[in-house]
Amino acid sequence: MEGGATRYGEEYYRSGGYAKLNTGITGQYFWARRFYAGLVRRYVPKGGRVLEIGCGLGHVLQRLQDDYDAYGIDVSEYGVDHARKLAPRARAEVLAVEDIGRFGPDAFDGMIAVHVFEHLAQPRDVARLCFETLRPGGALIMSTPNLAAPLKERKGDRWFGYKDPTHISMKVPSEWLAILRAESFAIEKTFGDGMWDVPYVPVVPAILQLPIVGLPAIIQTLTGIPFIPVGLSESLICVARKPPARSAR
Repeated sequence: MEGGATRYGEEYYRSGGYAKLNTGITGQYFWARRFYAGLVRRYVPKGGRVLEIGCGLGHVLQRLQDDYDAYGIDVSEYGVDHARKLAPRARAEVLAVEDIGRFGPDAFDGMIAVHVFEHLAQPRDVARLCFETLRPGGALIMSTPNLAAPLKERKGDRWFGYKDPTHISMKVPSEWLAILRAESFAIEKTFGDGMWDVPYVPVVPAILQLPIVGLPAIIQTLTGIPFIPVGLSESLICVARKPPARSAR
């Protein structure tokens, strides 16, 4: 825990991709968090018990706290402190995902992990813990960088998945799906987040590229309807479900 708290402390949130984070309505981050909260509403019944793994600064929890019995965990004390202020009606605590067994089996109706699994040294072990901690019929919603993203090679080391040195588990979508299936999850839906990591062409300003290559992502984010193929996206987004309990005959 101590190492995680240090690695993801205040400096982490004040550098890299978070350095110029725009959490307002004009920023991509705002709309992405709105979209992910909408996915929870789409796949987890209202009023259920939901856990956000890697809740960070609390912007998804903020949108879930009034509709769900919402919990959030993160290894970052800085992030959890911020989340508690932003989402006071949710329960956020400093806890590593490897320790979610403390909640007990069949504890949650849904889980969401937005760009978390790529940070984990043993993602399959965590997938197993998620399965055990979900109630039968519960959904795990996860997103992670798509190592097969179509323009990744064009971006090179500027690709968003490579920029963060704490991304230690990077895989192609088929590998992630195989891990989930191996832990008995049923894959309900896979889709992507579109092409938003502009610029892709150096001579054209990013602000001009985004409305063109990013149009599907903009439509998906605004409507909340997932439709973009993983093969045309920077990230894999997956809804995996723990099969319902079989009724006794």
